[in-house]
Amino acid sequence: MDLKLGIPLLLMAVLLAAVACGPGGAQQPSPTPTPPSGATPTPTPPETGATALVPIESVRMEHRSDGWYLLVVSGLPNGCASFKGYEARYVDGVLKVTVENTTLEGPDLACTMIYGIVETRIPLKDVAGFSEVVPCQMYSMEVNGKRYNLQAISENTKCEAPVLSVAFGQEFTLGVGDTVAFDGDHTVMKFERVIQDSRCPSDVVCVQMGDATVEVYLTTPALSLGKHALTISGAGDPLSITVEGYTIKLISLEPYPTSAGVGAGEYTATFVVTKKS
Repeated sequence: MDLKLGIPLLLMAVLLAAVACGPGGAQQPSPTPTPPSGATPTPTPPETGATALVPIESVRMEHRSDGWYLLVVSGLPNGCASFKGYEARYVDGVLKVTVENTTLEGPDLACTMIYGIVETRIPLKDVAGFSEVVPCQMYSMEVNGKRYNLQAISENTKCEAPVLSVAFGQEFTLGVGDTVAFDGDHTVMKFERVIQDSRCPSDVVCVQMGDATVEVYLTTPALSLGKHALTISGAGDPLSITVEGYTIKLISLEPYPTSAGVGAGEYTATFVVTKKS
């Protein structure tokens, strides 16, 4: 190569490399683009979609002009909770229902602490496999994992109250309004209501454990023995009363309360009754 031509070409290549690298000879990074003046950054939305089983207040069968329904009354624990929906399946002779809420979540959310109520009517004719409802017949339902034995009662049909039969000394469980008869004696006891439940909620720290009181009605073929109250402590200590030779012991009262509360029709109580011979 001609020396006079090669030296100018070499100098030109050195100058081009210096311009590309900038001062000091180091290669310069690509400039970071900046948003146009006055642009507003997009805010980060709060997290959503937390799903949970709803607290159940009551469950019953209801007859309307277009057929039978399962009426589920459920709760909305606060203002950030909304009803999501339900799923109903008929499995092995039991109607299993799942009812859910959706709760908004996020660091900047402020939820009003107002407890709401939602009524959901589930048309039983739309549940695959569920047979036609027969008035007065008992049906087994499971809502959010809890079992209910419900009677199909309509306004125009008079049904006898279903009666559980047990032996004296045998533990048994009743829902509010349920009745038990004792084998060979014809004595009957009805779980009337929960008078009060001041047991310390399981998700709260309390100074005292509190207690709960239920009311039962006892009658024999000869006479009525009236209504009587039984109390159970928050620690679950069973207490008993004796009426005319019948000893009634309250073993447990479920569910144990939380800060969300328990519906009046949601309680079940376990008893044992003995008779003085």
